[in-house]
Amino acid sequence: MLLYSSLKHLRYIVLRFAINSGMVKVLKMFKREDLDFIMLLIPLWLQ
Repeated sequence: MLLYSSLKHLRYIVLRFAINSGMVKVLKMFKREDLDFIMLLIPLWLQ
């Protein structure tokens, strides 16, 4: 039960991250340099 709950929360976090990333790109809230810096902070397997 604990593993299922953890996976459910992880899936929610990944989904929210994807939605927020998409909104940032659509709204063009950041300059290209800012996005490059943020991408450096994200692990390669999530990019």
